[in-house]
Amino acid sequence: MRAEELLDKREKAKIELLRYLILNENVSLSQLSHHLKLSINTLKLYMRELSELKISAGEQIKITSDEGILRLYLPSGLNLDRVIAYYLKDSLEFNLLRKLLLRRKISILYLSQKFSISESSVFRRIKRVNHLLEEFGLSIKNGILQGEELQIRYFYFLVLEYMYQNSTSFSEKYFPGARSRQVARSFLTSLLVEETSLDLEDRLLIWLEISRLRSRQVGARELRVKRRYQIFQMDKLYQDIKAFTESYVKNFNYKNLDFESLALYAFVNSLGILNESRQYSYELLRSKRLPTAMLDVYIREYILKNYPSKRISLDLEKQVGFYLAKSSNRLYFFDGSLERYDWDNLLKRQGELINGDLFHLASNLQEIALKEFEPYKDREASMGVKNYLLVSYINILSFIDFHVSELIRIGVDQRSLPIFGLNYSQYLYKNLGSSQEGISIVSYDPAEDYDLVITCRQLLKVKARCRLYRLSEYESYYDLKQIERIVEEIKLNKNSRRCL
Repeated sequence: MRAEELLDKREKAKIELLRYLILNENVSLSQLSHHLKLSINTLKLYMRELSELKISAGEQIKITSDEGILRLYLPSGLNLDRVIAYYLKDSLEFNLLRKLLLRRKISILYLSQKFSISESSVFRRIKRVNHLLEEFGLSIKNGILQGEELQIRYFYFLVLEYMYQNSTSFSEKYFPGARSRQVARSFLTSLLVEETSLDLEDRLLIWLEISRLRSRQVGARELRVKRRYQIFQMDKLYQDIKAFTESYVKNFNYKNLDFESLALYAFVNSLGILNESRQYSYELLRSKRLPTAMLDVYIREYILKNYPSKRISLDLEKQVGFYLAKSSNRLYFFDGSLERYDWDNLLKRQGELINGDLFHLASNLQEIALKEFEPYKDREASMGVKNYLLVSYINILSFIDFHVSELIRIGVDQRSLPIFGLNYSQYLYKNLGSSQEGISIVSYDPAEDYDLVITCRQLLKVKARCRLYRLSEYESYYDLKQIERIVEEIKLNKNSRRCL
């Protein structure tokens, strides 16, 4: 689900307009009209309305036309998420969901009067929201939000955390203050992190507030958590969290301590609360029979097999374990995702970080994880979850690749570039683009070893394993592209691996 899908049709179109201008260069009005399937006059109206937005003082969106090409300007402190959140806080669909968090059951008549729309319009809006909730295994029936309680809290966390981070007016109005923050800080520092931060406290505060509000609900479905409770009750982190929960729930009307403990355990493990050091400490103590632990070990070993000639340090293995644990726990405990970015563009950009073999490996890891957790799921994972997994594994593999790749040494024969030789190394650094990571560019010395030597001399001879490239023209586009290609070939050969 995308956050803007909770917006009215008009506001959603404005967000699509902005996103298209952000992702694409040299966009004409007719091209934008064709993509969004809107008339030129409608587009002009929407662009004027966007330019008139007053999200905060001194921040104004500007869309101008320069020789038929549209130019977008966003102030440095304003991004697309803040524009979405600005519209979202007044969205009927969003406020319908917020009402259902505060009240167990809401009548159609109440919603009709509250939002000043007809009852038939209320039914249409609920149908639209149910289509979005389907990804999370939830639905609104008879005025009640139905589904697994853990899923309900997860869904609300994703939406409210998004609003909290991107709408100051919303966070100031709806979230608790100093006393609750002190509870969150105490929990974090005693169990989860050495040093807390406002971001971590905010995330925990949101989860605890949702839990407090949902504790009023009667008859919530907790079947999935009940099935999993026995597996986790001997886990060290679960026991520590349960001890905190026992003291915390005394102030509220919580009915099921085991459920509340495991719900908080799932949140902490899946949504970026544990830091790397504490994650590793708990990993040493946790049961190796946990489904998440078994998947982590299997995936880690699967990855390491693809680097048979590389020595991976303990610190790097810890970091990999940290990121794997977040992905596997999120897949195990939760369904659905709130997508902030255009997935097609994200996957394309992520795919550019690694070569085809590693992308294939990431796809294999995604398939393995989905298959391993299939027995624990009530239905097939959504496309959002599949994309989340794939991008997570791409990031992990790219991270490993960067740290184990051997340095590529390029020698620039400055003698063959008598006037411009000193500047040519800087030129390469600035223009090699994505190829420049893991590269050292130095002045050529015949006594040293290099992977590539760049020269203009015809008679220059280099060592047997060294590649040689002779420039045709100073700083030419053709030469630069040829050098990029050779560098990528050298990288692939030096850092070869086998992908299973």
